[in-house]
Amino acid sequence: MMKSFITTIILSVALFLLPIAYAMEEKEVEKSFHRFNQQWMKSLHEMEKRGRANLRCKKVKDQYITVYTGYSTTYSSTIKKTDYKESPYIGILNYREKKFISRARTFEEAIQGPFNLIDDYPVTEIFVFKNGRWRY
Repeated sequence: MMKSFITTIILSVALFLLPIAYAMEEKEVEKSFHRFNQQWMKSLHEMEKRGRANLRCKKVKDQYITVYTGYSTTYSSTIKKTDYKESPYIGILNYREKKFISRARTFEEAIQGPFNLIDDYPVTEIFVFKNGRWRY
């Protein structure tokens, strides 16, 4: 009888704590996705800098043209719970990708700019949380 009572108490406490543990896990997953997003955006901005440092020009008729890709400094993100044990969460990251162009009479003038925005569009990336890590 006593063993059954103790088992009932333990089971009741476990069931009571389960939602708390789940909420803590979800909060940790959110924090990890926030850190992941910061690193992802940092990588995009580093790629943008490399692109600007290594511009290539194309001569079209009497002018030189160069283009590079940039990324917004702001972004938004959300996570969602899934029904899959192997990947319990997905993360959605939204930012903007921008294309800039410069046209000039010489190669040197083209790579110096000024650069004008020619395209600006939204990007949505979806990541999976699997084995404790965010994956592309």
